[in-house]
Amino acid sequence: MPVGAIRSLRVPAAAVLQRGQLEIVFVVANQHAQFHLVTMGKHFGDAVEILSGLDGGDAVVMDGMEALTDGQPVEAK
Repeated sequence: MPVGAIRSLRVPAAAVLQRGQLEIVFVVANQHAQFHLVTMGKHFGDAVEILSGLDGGDAVVMDGMEALTDGQPVEAK
């Protein structure tokens, strides 16, 4: 008997940077990189569940995150 459906937000694991104990994702907003602290949940293959720190529909930076800083101009491809 189904009890209920669980919805989760997932991003590619490669989009999450580990800096010490912090988990970071950069989101593109108004053509600038925005630094978001996130809380990761379970891993699903190449993806990871995001428990907090992102909203559905956020445009996550997938390449070159290591060199980004908060507020830096970026160009979405």
